[in-house]
Amino acid sequence: LLYLTTLAEGEGGETSFELLGARVRPQAGAALVWPNVTADGWPDPRTKHASLPLNAEEKLVANLWL
Repeated sequence: LLYLTTLAEGEGGETSFELLGARVRPQAGAALVWPNVTADGWPDPRTKHASLPLNAEEKLVANLWL
């Protein structure tokens, strides 16, 4: 996930991994990369993620599948 805009604290739009208890605030030019399968190749449900509600005018990202 490549962030194309920066959002300040309080503007929302963080990427949330609820099952991992992790949130990442967008910073322009930063990339968030994670494996979505376990070591034995099975889907890892912990990597389910979502964008939190946005309180800013816009949030731009690019999805990259490697």
